[in-house]
Amino acid sequence: MTADQWIQLGLLIIEIITAIIAIIAIKQTHDANKKSEEAQEFAKLSQQKADEAKRIADEIEAEMRRRQEDYVASEQYGKVKELIRPFEKSTSKFGVLLNDEQATLREKQMALMDAYNEYTDLFNEINSFCALVNNGSIVAENYMKNTAISILKKKAVTQAEYQLVLMQAAKELKMPNIRKPDYRAFSEYNHFLDKRTSGMEKDKIIAKRREAGIWDLS
Repeated sequence: MTADQWIQLGLLIIEIITAIIAIIAIKQTHDANKKSEEAQEFAKLSQQKADEAKRIADEIEAEMRRRQEDYVASEQYGKVKELIRPFEKSTSKFGVLLNDEQATLREKQMALMDAYNEYTDLFNEINSFCALVNNGSIVAENYMKNTAISILKKKAVTQAEYQLVLMQAAKELKMPNIRKPDYRAFSEYNHFLDKRTSGMEKDKIIAKRREAGIWDLS
């Protein structure tokens, strides 16, 4: 072979080697890109699984917290419910005796005191319960909405009406120790009602309770 032919052959070999190197580099780049894509996909799937696990954990935690809040609310409101029946029973008995001409003054006075004591116990407990709601110790709003709020609204009017009835009866039966509550005695109950009533309902409750001397938010 001539010198030119050797040169051409050398150049050809270099071109072939360069092409092989380029092919290898392309292949390696492709493999690297594929591995990178696979790694990204794996990372994406891992993140999705982690997010799903966190979502489930958050739901479980929220449900456990809700149940705990409901338990606390139920336990505290149970103290109120336990006193409703004795209050209703004592006031009913007093109403019967008050209109019984054969009942003695002493019997009527004793019945009035029983009714007044049950009345005081119930609404003091309601005020304490409302204080726990107002300060955030009870936060089970769904439980409150479905169980307690409507009853406490009704009892707000009942309290005012019975306060007036008991004071009038005490006057008739010569028992001056039954009178209007102390200043701001039921402020927690009033704040509870103030946040959860509006319109005509709120106006009625305020008017009734002010008349009985048990509404003051100043």
